[in-house]
Amino acid sequence: MLTPTRIEQLFVELSLPEAGRELVRFAREHSPVRQVQSTSNNCVIWQFSRKMGNRHLELESRTVEAVAATHYEDNPACLEYWPQPFTCDMAVVDDEGRVSTRRQHTPDFLLIYEDAIVVHEWRDEARLLRLAAQGDYFRKEENGRWRCPAAEAHFATLGMRYEVHSAKEHPRIYVENVRFLEDYNRPSTPAPSAEVTEKILGLFADN
Repeated sequence: MLTPTRIEQLFVELSLPEAGRELVRFAREHSPVRQVQSTSNNCVIWQFSRKMGNRHLELESRTVEAVAATHYEDNPACLEYWPQPFTCDMAVVDDEGRVSTRRQHTPDFLLIYEDAIVVHEWRDEARLLRLAAQGDYFRKEENGRWRCPAAEAHFATLGMRYEVHSAKEHPRIYVENVRFLEDYNRPSTPAPSAEVTEKILGLFADN
């Protein structure tokens, strides 16, 4: 995790507006801002993170958010990732530029990189399709990419990038591997011996 001095230096390097800085500071102190929910479609999972200071992160879906968190954990470019970081009040603007409604939105993750602050929202593909059919909040582009224009505009004013991601982006085999390795990633799991480690590394070197 970044030190308080380093995160403030990063704000300067990214020219992040003060409102954006306050939101990041809030997330780093208060995440998660809401208790995750266990429903018929998902289950609460506690995932151990060495990157995030040897803490357990409470995530809402084993096959969506937990898989995304595993990717962030293993991605060296991602310096920090905060689940359920904050709740925002966003204006939804219609085609004529008028505010048609307002929405309370708690995104899934705040990500901190050396060159950007990014907000990610993860949803099942089927749920995204249902939400898109109900209005213009979420929409799917011709290239298959999901977007949320209202959130993109809101976070752009804060110096952040907003992205909507579908669980469909997770390769099936990757999801299966993440679930298989859950027990091995527990902090209570003993480290392999030097002899076993050498054998495993040898297998990967040969193949």
